[in-house]
Amino acid sequence: MSSHIRTKADSRAGDDADFDWYFPVFVFALRDFTLALEINGRQVTADEYMEHCLTARHGKDPNSQRYNIPRHCIRKYFKKRHCFTFDTPGGRDTLRDLEKLHDTNLSQVFVEETHTFLNFMFQEAPIKKLENGHALNGRSEYTLQSRQTNCEVLLNLVIHVHSPLVVAVKTAGTAVRQQIVTL
Repeated sequence: MSSHIRTKADSRAGDDADFDWYFPVFVFALRDFTLALEINGRQVTADEYMEHCLTARHGKDPNSQRYNIPRHCIRKYFKKRHCFTFDTPGGRDTLRDLEKLHDTNLSQVFVEETHTFLNFMFQEAPIKKLENGHALNGRSEYTLQSRQTNCEVLLNLVIHVHSPLVVAVKTAGTAVRQQIVTL
């Protein structure tokens, strides 16, 4: 992952410890209705369960490496990690009409877990900031993505316009060369 991420040498040291600037918090929202938050028969918190799941397997075989790489990257690049689990919002009828229901029609445990998650996301989780210190919110992220997309479109246009131009120049050059040779 670090080989695909470049930081400016003048703005950050560039070592892996600085990646927490770019990846401030890893939030894992888990909606598994059968999950038991237990490790070796002992009840654990959602964060403890996630950390246990991020433990690497022993071994150098390809299966162990495929298993370990994402876990290693999460542990290495996201120093702050949180896990939130969500109980079932209710019965089958509740799930069918979930978008239309009020909180009072949902499981109390689900509502509490959702409020805890939202409180963390809106009150405690640090806001992602750009190097210039500006907060990256939905609007600014949309603007950045739009500009990047527009640049990619323009680049592709230039490449597509450039290719026929090169062909035309080569064809014209070949024709001129043939005329000179026949003189």
